[in-house]
Amino acid sequence: MDGTRILSSGIGSSGGGASIYYPKPIWQNGPGVPPDKARDIPDISLAAAGHDGYRTYLNGLNYIYAGTSASTPALAGVLALLNQYQVQNGLQSAPGLGNINPDLYRLARTYPAAFHDVTAGDNDVPCVQSSPGCLTGSIGYTAGPGYDQVTGLGSIDVNNLVTHWNQTGAPTITSVTAAAANVAFGAKPQLTAYRQSVQGRGHPHGNGRVPGSGRPPRHARSGKRRAGRVERRGHSQHRRRSESTVHWRQ
Repeated sequence: MDGTRILSSGIGSSGGGASIYYPKPIWQNGPGVPPDKARDIPDISLAAAGHDGYRTYLNGLNYIYAGTSASTPALAGVLALLNQYQVQNGLQSAPGLGNINPDLYRLARTYPAAFHDVTAGDNDVPCVQSSPGCLTGSIGYTAGPGYDQVTGLGSIDVNNLVTHWNQTGAPTITSVTAAAANVAFGAKPQLTAYRQSVQGRGHPHGNGRVPGSGRPPRHARSGKRRAGRVERRGHSQHRRRSESTVHWRQ
């Protein structure tokens, strides 16, 4: 959860950074997560500023609340809806979500649309020179693509998070094309595999297997792997290229 640090000067910012006490849990991994071997925070972000606070009605009066005292119960309400959705739709047999942090990072990898990635801004604030971590008179981090120590995985898209909570992999469509329509016996065909994300988001990954008849190529007999090309073709702003391994077998 995104915290708020208020200084005597009235400057406020979101909290974030690497723990000096706790090691990085095995589940905290994904694009943007620092390889620092430390537990990084925050995990996600919710609105916590006073200028667009949470309006509440209590004892006949209207109040505006802000900070983690408001955003934390707001997230608790979201998780209550998630819990209800899971049980009502038969996705789990009994109420209870347990520690959701591993699932947040899993979902960020398998269904990024559950989050609104914040890629601009920072939580830089003034600090006393020579105090721990203060080298230049200010301390903080900068937001960027993927995870960052300003907003974590980003803010949540509640509908996408709830309805895709159990998604374990981005659904894809894979097709294979040959460089030539006809291949002579004993020749090594050149095949190109294209893997496309159905939602146009995410990063398709994994190994491809191309079964075939006849004598397998020499590299298969020697146990070596031959790299194949996988191109993810989705929306242009999310286009990615990656190398995948194609295993040949007889």
